[in-house]
Amino acid sequence: MYTVKPNHWVLSKDPVLNDHFGSKLLSGSIVQKPNIQRFTENGVIFEGDKEVTEFDVVIMATGYTWKFPFLEEDILEREEGRINLYKWMFPPYLPHATLAIMVFILTFGPEFPSGELQARRVTQILADTKLLLKILFGPSVSYQYRLEGPHSWEGAREAIITTMDRVPLTSMAHDEEEYGRSVQQFL
Repeated sequence: MYTVKPNHWVLSKDPVLNDHFGSKLLSGSIVQKPNIQRFTENGVIFEGDKEVTEFDVVIMATGYTWKFPFLEEDILEREEGRINLYKWMFPPYLPHATLAIMVFILTFGPEFPSGELQARRVTQILADTKLLLKILFGPSVSYQYRLEGPHSWEGAREAIITTMDRVPLTSMAHDEEEYGRSVQQFL
């Protein structure tokens, strides 16, 4: 279809079709390129090319292969055959949480909308370091689902940042005499 030939047998993978892919490809909005031969300081050299194609950003879309040949093996630690990711996005063992792996989840529903939500979440987190630290190292609170999207709440960011201010870390003060009398009633 549209001269896009997969390198696997047609029924060996789950098919994914996008309504806009064909029109974007035919209009030139999407340009097919061969594999990347190597990176340069300000771009890439594709296989079969000799000239550098300049880019500001390179998005490494690995498709449906659960491998990351462009990352060192120790970056993604595997436990029992699974890659351990915090919130199914962030490798927890990195010193800086600046690498996010999205749509690395198996859903029994729409994966691309899940990936869209993850992409929004990651960009929002990386754009706000204070919020990032609270989300990564603070308690998981329901306000996180109200940061944006349907039913978003303007106060969600502040609620996340001030969560620990509302969590009592000491027990309640009580009158020892009154406490003793109330306990004796049950004995």
